[in-house]
Parts: sequence; structure tokens; C-alpha cells
Amino acid sequence: MTALGTPVIKDEITTTSKSVTLSWKAVSGAKGYAVYRYDSSKNRYVKVKYTSKTTWTDTGVKSGRKYLYKVKAYKKVDGKTVYSKASEAVSCRVLSVPSVSLSTNRKTGKTTIKWSKVKNATSYRVYTKETGGTWQLKKETTALSCTIKCKVYPEIFVSVKAVYSEDDTENTSEASKTSSLIQSKVKAKLEYLETVYAPGRYWNNGGVSDTPCNHDAGLRYCNKYLGAPTYFTVGGWSIQCNGFACMMSDAIFGKSAPISTLSSWDELQPGDMIRLYSSVHSLIVLTKTDTAITVAECNAIGGGCIIAWHREISRSKVEGQDHLYLTRYPDSKSDGTSAVGLVTGTSGICSKKGSGKNYGTFYQERICIINSSDPKYYYVSTKYGKKGYILKSSVTMLFEG
Repeated sequence: MTALGTPVIKDEITTTSKSVTLSWKAVSGAKGYAVYRYDSSKNRYVKVKYTSKTTWTDTGVKSGRKYLYKVKAYKKVDGKTVYSKASEAVSCRVLSVPSVSLSTNRKTGKTTIKWSKVKNATSYRVYTKETGGTWQLKKETTALSCTIKCKVYPEIFVSVKAVYSEDDTENTSEASKTSSLIQSKVKAKLEYLETVYAPGRYWNNGGVSDTPCNHDAGLRYCNKYLGAPTYFTVGGWSIQCNGFACMMSDAIFGKSAPISTLSSWDELQPGDMIRLYSSVHSLIVLTKTDTAITVAECNAIGGGCIIAWHREISRSKVEGQDHLYLTRYPDSKSDGTSAVGLVTGTSGICSKKGSGKNYGTFYQERICIINSSDPKYYYVSTKYGKKGYILKSSVTMLFEG
């Protein structure tokens, strides 16, 4: 009778917080395999499974414990079960999944990643990836935190694994729940910007001062900003409240961050921008509930481009007028409309509803020269109905060329 060969358990042992998966090389002539697990209370290996396969998952394990396994091949000879010699023992630690939290320093922009201690872990591996990219090992450490510095955009995701390593044995926990750094970084950016553009001061010539903007001198001398989200513009410049909101958006996300529109209140997040058409006002969202938002803005109360933070605006006030929600979150539930190009040069559609040629109500805001022989800059606001019919229009001269 030919003796059965001895199984060889593969080095790749897969563990989760609730299971251990072993695999081994097939043994010629074997009918099946018997898996043994060490029982410390009995001081011996105990048979836990018969299987015809070359892999088995043990679901009767607990996090934090060490487990040892052996495997024997077997076959039937004259009605009796004949076993091979036992494989060499393999060991592994069942590790729980780290719980991860994030915090970003508003001054340095550095994000600290913290995770919970995992019993019997000898180290931790921190992985990061950009949107659409692949996971990369950022750092391996025995500490319970690490600090990284990155921009708000492109969006960075982070995940942590606990590691157990002893002699030639190594296994890892499942990866922690994927966390995005963007929410933490946006929050820190907003906190920092509030210290720079303090409430009660004035946005004046691109900076802050205790002197109100002189609106009476004409729009040419008013506050304006040239950046990525340049809506309702003069040759690319955004003015007053809209200029301030565009500047804040760039400061939070960076000028290279994409811009798109959102279709509902529920999708708004801190840092998003809102244009209120009836109020002719732009603002940045700080916080949101089901019924209200708090905002950062200028020129809303008192004029002169005075800066305000944390004013509460009800949902009914926003949704009770024509409005546009703009976001720069790369993973946002956009309605599919790119906001880039909604306003180009001195004209363009700022908001539209419906599809095809039969639009619902939308606004067009632009700044233009009406008579080239007598150049004066005008703000033109037009409200259109279905099929492009004009419902309402207003023209205001801003300054002479």
C-alpha cells in the first residue's frame, strides 16, 4: 500500500475578525483531508473538520487569540480510514479591525489619522489612494497615529490594517472602513478662513480691513475676484458677495478642483456654494440640517462688503426662490451638469431645469456692454420660461468703460 504524502499548508493564511482561511497543496491519492486545531484546555490538537477540498475557513474563532492548525490527508483502504502524517503546524493571530478617526489642523493643514489599539497587533499599516487610483502603503508604524499633509483636492482616502508578525509568521486584519480626508480638511479650512476673514470686518480690495467697500464709487472700484468658479462675471471677475464666495471656494478646495451642480438640498455639504437669484446673493455653506443652513458670506447685512459667519437661513427661504447649488466635492452626487461653462466670457446660462430645447424656468445673469460706441458696463438679469420666453428682465448700469 502506497503511503499518502504529507500536506503542506500554504503560507498565505487569510484572517478576518471572525474567521481564518487555510489552504494546502493537494495530495495524490487522497480522498479528503482532516483539519486539526490546537486546544489549549486539552493540550493537544483536536479534529475540527473533514473536507474534500484543499481549503477551509474556520468561523469558530475570536479576535485577539492565537490559533494553531495541522492538516492530514486520508483515504479509505478495505473500509478503513488511513491517514498521512500531519503537516507542520501553522499559527496565526485573529486581529480585530482598527477603528479610524481623522482630525485636521486648521493652521498647518496636516491631517492626523488615529486608530484604535488592536490586541496582539505588532504594527499597523496605513494605506492611501486618490480618487480613481490604487491603494498605496503610506506608512507602517507601531504607534496609534500618523500625520500626513495633502490638499483637499484631489480627494485622498485612507485605510488602516493591524499586523501580527512573529518569526516567519505574518498576518493582517481586514482593512478598516475607508475614510475620506476631505470632510476633515474642509472643516479645518473653514475654521481657519474664519480667523483670516473675521466676522464684522470688511472684504476690501481682496483682503480684509475695518473700512467698508465704497460701493458709491462704482463697481469698477468694488471688490472682485478672479478664480476658478467665476460665475456672473465681468471678463472673468466675480464681484461682491459672489466674488467672496468664489474666493472662499478656491481657498477651500483649490483652483484645480472640479465644479458641478447639485440637484437637491439633501446633497449639500460644508464648503458648497449657493447662488440665490431673487436675493441676488452668493454664499458658502458651513453647516446643514434638514431645515436650515448656516453660512459664510459678505455684503448680506449692512452693505459695504461686511463679512458675516454662521447666519442661519431656513430651507424654505432658499427653496422658495430660484437657486443654484454648486459643489466641488469629487464624489458628490452631482446631477451630471458641469458648472464649468455655465457662464463663459460675459454671458451664459446660470441655471436651467428640464431637458432638450424645452427648458423649465432658468435665469441668465451677465455683465456686458450694450453700446460699443459709448462703452458702459451693465448688469443684465433675465428670467426665462419654457421654450425660452422672457418672463422678466432688468438692466442696471454698473460703471462706464
